[in-house]
Amino acid sequence: MNPALYSRLPYDPIKDFASISIVARQSLVLTATDRTPFRAVADLVAAARAQPGSINYGSSTTSTQLAGEMFTRQSGIKLVQVPYRGASEVVKGMLSGDVEVSFDGIAANVPHIQSGKIRALATTGPVRSAALPDVPTLAEAGLKGYELLMWNALSAPAGTPRAIIDKIHKDVVEVVQRKEVRDQLMVFGLETAGTTPEEMDETIRRETAKYAPLIKELGLKLN
Repeated sequence: MNPALYSRLPYDPIKDFASISIVARQSLVLTATDRTPFRAVADLVAAARAQPGSINYGSSTTSTQLAGEMFTRQSGIKLVQVPYRGASEVVKGMLSGDVEVSFDGIAANVPHIQSGKIRALATTGPVRSAALPDVPTLAEAGLKGYELLMWNALSAPAGTPRAIIDKIHKDVVEVVQRKEVRDQLMVFGLETAGTTPEEMDETIRRETAKYAPLIKELGLKLN
C-alpha cells in the first residue's frame, strides 16, 4: 500500500529488497456490537441501505479502512468511517457504543466475541480463519471475490546472494511447520504461511496493483 500512500517513498518494495518468505497471514474481522440487531452481513447491508450513512464503522489502520471501503463499494452501501489509533481503541469504541460495527484484527476482538459483547459477522480472507472457524468469509456472505489479508514477511537487502536467501527460507519453513509455533501465532489471529520468495514477490506485485486505484480514489496520502 505504501507506494500509493506516499508521494516520496524512499524505497521500491520490489527492487530494493530480496523477498525471503511470507511468514504468516491474518484476516480482519467485521464485527457488530450486541446493541445492534445485526447477526449476519445481510442484516447490516439491509439496515445501511434503508438508512444510508446512519451506521458508523471503526478502523485503526489504512488496511482496516480499505477493508471497510471495499465492503461498502461491493455491497453498494454507505457507512461512516471513524478512525482510531489502534485496535484496542476500536474495541473501546464498540463497547461504549460510539460505533456500531468495525473492521479490525481478530486477536483484539476474540475475548469480546466469546463474551457476547461483540458479534463476528464475517472475516476478510479467502477462506475461514482458523481462529474463528464458525464465522463465514465475506465472500461466503455474498460478496463474491472479496479478499483482504494482512501478512508478516521476511526480506533481505537487494543483491543478497541466493544461497543465503534459500538457507533462511528453508529455516523459516521448518519453523512455521512446528505445532508450538502455529499454536502461538494463532493466539494473535495469525496463520503460518512459509511462502517461496517468488510467491512473496507475486503477492507484493498483485496487491500493489489491487490497492493503488482505491487509495487514489479515496485521496489517502501520508505525505
